[in-house]
Amino acid sequence: ITSTSPIKPFSLGGDGSGYPPVEEQIAYLKSRCARVITLDAKAIALKNNNPMGVNMVLLGALYASGLMPISAEAQRKAIEQNTKPAFLPQNLACFDAGLNAKSPQRTAGTIVPAVLFC
Repeated sequence: ITSTSPIKPFSLGGDGSGYPPVEEQIAYLKSRCARVITLDAKAIALKNNNPMGVNMVLLGALYASGLMPISAEAQRKAIEQNTKPAFLPQNLACFDAGLNAKSPQRTAGTIVPAVLFC
């Protein structure tokens, strides 16, 4: 599971030159993994007023894939127990948005555990 919006490291400098194109990175993953799920996690996080919520969006998408051995509700409870109250509503909103995100790469009912190890 990966975002189509890059988060370029500061070490590349201000312009992000030297960062490989996202399309190339996704093509590389697809050449090596049985299943790749893509979504624009940054846009989803921003839509939920949480520019720092990309990881929560991706975590929600991971649970939506059906690959996790515990339920999304159990993960939601873990988020509630381990997140500072000031950040909880935004983090849960991003997690839920990831759960409900529509991805052209997502195939309902298909479970390919190897994707976790690619």
